[in-house]
Amino acid sequence: MDVRRVQKTNVSNEIFEQLKQMLLNGIYRPGDKFPSENELTEAFGVSRMTARQAIQKLAVLGFLETRVGEGSYVQEANMGMFMNGIISAVYLGEDAILEILEFRTVVEGKTAQIAADKATGQDIADLEEIVGQMESCKDDEKRFSELDLMFHLKLAEITRNIILTSTYNIVNEAMRMAMEQIVHVTGHKDGLHYHKLILDAIKAHDGKAAKEHMTEHVEKTYQRMLEHRRKTGADV
Repeated sequence: MDVRRVQKTNVSNEIFEQLKQMLLNGIYRPGDKFPSENELTEAFGVSRMTARQAIQKLAVLGFLETRVGEGSYVQEANMGMFMNGIISAVYLGEDAILEILEFRTVVEGKTAQIAADKATGQDIADLEEIVGQMESCKDDEKRFSELDLMFHLKLAEITRNIILTSTYNIVNEAMRMAMEQIVHVTGHKDGLHYHKLILDAIKAHDGKAAKEHMTEHVEKTYQRMLEHRRKTGADV
């Protein structure tokens, strides 16, 4: 194992940081068996207790699953790690992306409904500008996905609900990573179609229609991504 020998102060923490970075860099992949206490003891030149503490910390944070009599196995990075500031969104796997989509099916319909009730003239103008830009960059997946996310974030801001807005801001980075993959798989037609319907409902201050269109939009996206995963076995 290619590791650095550690100093005598904060030994367990230094080992933990090295091992965490190795996991994030893909040296050990989800499902791999992780080195044992004895192997870590030999590699780092520390006591078994110190090696055990590092393994336990990785397990508590969700990086490892410890199986009695079998050892420790690498787990896929998840939303809990991201939400707790342990990792950045770039390390999130397919399960985390699906969790983001599931989150959207729960909250975005109601968000659109509240936005329709509270939207001002300026809010509507901002949404129109976003949808107009989406229309003009349909062939640019990266830019389209950025605008798609911007539309949803704007709806959260329009609610003037600090809890909703803060939640969207917290998962913003993860949602951005997810959106690029979603647009790549589903294309732009459905997104643009539903965003126009939602915009029309908000312009009419029709909360019921805004909720219905948004709910249909996010649930359809979620189901399409699940189907894509089943068919291809690929990351979403």
